[in-house]
Amino acid sequence: MDFAYTADDLAFREELRAWLDEHLPKFLAEWGAEEDSGAEGGEGAGRRGIARTQARRREWQRRLHEGRWAAINWPASWGGREATPTQNLIYSEEMARVRAPGIFNANGIWQIGPMIIRWGTPEQQERWLPGILDADEHWCQGFTEPEAGSDLANLRTTAVRDGDAYVVNGQKIWITTAHLARWGLFLLRTDPTAIERGAKHEGITAFVVDMETPGIECRPIKDIVGDEMFDEVFFTERACPPTADSAARARAGRWPWARSATSGSAPPGSPSPWLPTSRRWSRPPGR
Repeated sequence: MDFAYTADDLAFREELRAWLDEHLPKFLAEWGAEEDSGAEGGEGAGRRGIARTQARRREWQRRLHEGRWAAINWPASWGGREATPTQNLIYSEEMARVRAPGIFNANGIWQIGPMIIRWGTPEQQERWLPGILDADEHWCQGFTEPEAGSDLANLRTTAVRDGDAYVVNGQKIWITTAHLARWGLFLLRTDPTAIERGAKHEGITAFVVDMETPGIECRPIKDIVGDEMFDEVFFTERACPPTADSAARARAGRWPWARSATSGSAPPGSPSPWLPTSRRWSRPPGR
């Protein structure tokens, strides 16, 4: 196997390096060279530091997006560059070389957005992808639970069908920036009997969740330096009114799709399923 850079790879590096040389110094002059930390500064410093860090990352992602450097793996039709694995390596090397800031929507750009592109309907793509790209809406990803860490298939937060909607109950933990997110991609158990039947890899479905819905409580977890980037997320049935959004659909046996969400790739030879969104957990467009 030949690992030498191709002419396209070299051109990719040259273009990226030129863009960084032109735009990064201007950005750092406006926003500073370092992100804030909550390690010092007294009570509330962690939240203030995170807020400024997120604002800084939002602005940097918007500038990357203007140059088509925010989502290099996305299709060109969605502002991407359809980058190869080697070009991904080059991208990482160049960003590390200049110590570029982080981006606002890391989960959205690298995992959730590609899932919506691959499996979402055209309506879902138009609704959510622009906000991910231009950093208007922050996204979190809700997988881990107190009883489901490395054994993700042991998750127990349930989404039970109730007419056109789903009633969600349970707890997630270590969900990065959930308290700052407008939307979240959550894995929920749509077959509550699967674990007791010894079939825990069945009945797991990905839902796009409106994080502003009543009945969702995010409790930030303060880390050793005082930052509050992680959350416990609690879902409570009692405060989850239905909305006028489109009816939800779910299908059992979607463990391969849930598993691929952690890697950003689809199982080999897979068809294109839709991405379900819960009527009870999504607002109508334009609200």
